[in-house]
Amino acid sequence: MRVLRRAIMLFLSVKLLTLLSNLFAFPTLRRSSSTKTSALLIPMRDETDRLPQTLEGLLGSGATTTTFLDDQSSDGTGQMVESALAATSFSSGKVIVGTARPQGWTGKTWACAQLADSVLLTAQPAANPPSPSGASLLEIGPVARHRAPLGETLAPSVNQTAAPDYLIFVDADIYLAPNAIPAIIAEATRQSADVLSIFPRQVTRTWSERALVPLVNDVLLCFLPFALLKAPVKQAATANGSVLAFRTAAYEALGGFAAVKGHTVEDVAMARHTRQRGLKLGLALGGDLVSTRMYTGYPDIITGFGRGLVPAAGGSRAAVLAGWAWHILAYTLPLLLIRRGPWRWAAALAVVERALVEAKSGTRDWPAAALIGLSPLAAIPVVAQAMKREQNWKGRAYR
Repeated sequence: MRVLRRAIMLFLSVKLLTLLSNLFAFPTLRRSSSTKTSALLIPMRDETDRLPQTLEGLLGSGATTTTFLDDQSSDGTGQMVESALAATSFSSGKVIVGTARPQGWTGKTWACAQLADSVLLTAQPAANPPSPSGASLLEIGPVARHRAPLGETLAPSVNQTAAPDYLIFVDADIYLAPNAIPAIIAEATRQSADVLSIFPRQVTRTWSERALVPLVNDVLLCFLPFALLKAPVKQAATANGSVLAFRTAAYEALGGFAAVKGHTVEDVAMARHTRQRGLKLGLALGGDLVSTRMYTGYPDIITGFGRGLVPAAGGSRAAVLAGWAWHILAYTLPLLLIRRGPWRWAAALAVVERALVEAKSGTRDWPAAALIGLSPLAAIPVVAQAMKREQNWKGRAYR
């Protein structure tokens, strides 16, 4: 038992040291201006329960143009947005209707590819400027239009406009503060990033959300030193697909979402692909400018986290089970043995860890820090869901 306690203390101490370094090193989005043009691209599928809270922010985010794609919704999502655009006379926004998902694509990657096409296939060919990271995009790879794999022939538009400087993909459940898009572009410029991923501030309401959703930021801030995340190492790359900002030339050089079309965890796959192609990946926390209520209640969490755990663990169910079992020992066991003096230190370290994650990520839900010992227990249905061979998300099945 003493050996186990020492192993747990070592594990928690290393995590805490990593977190302390990230408190100072990990950038947080801040209000800034930018003269760069941008296309805000928003995939939507059955979002009528989310859009009433997020639509105003999406329309007021400061993007040059805003395009929504209705991905075969069954609840009137597209009509809701069209009505809102008409009511507000928002002239730079539009809704397009997505086509059936081809074999080999996930719903998210196909929706994002169509959104990019809606901008790029009607734009004048852009000059190929050097990457901020110093790599020549012409050397990295050819421009890829994403309908090409389907064998379509697309005629150039007679009303071509200049391609935007940035393509920014944002999920429909994201809350954007006014002029958040210029701030995202300014952060990408500061980091000389070809691709910038924003990790939103998490909004949690129910006990299950408060126990489990903060684990997203815990993994980011406690396991991954920012210095390592900046290193040009493919396996150290990560991203959050809720907000992905691409320099347009970089997006095309990467081959767009066609390059990761079959990946369930397409954001991490895109991050690794970016590193592999020699482009620079940037990361930042959303702070007060970008936030989300990722899941609404326990069933939503079980389905959402459950479908992503195994792909995030490299496809290994054994790794998921081992990781969960270790977290039971590291976080729940000290809580159960808290009356025994030496175990109090482990329980205290765990609570301090969660409190600092709450502070850095901007959530500041201090009472939730006490739930960290219960999080592995709350994750039991999530792990059980992850063990299933077939996962379902928004009416689609994935294996």
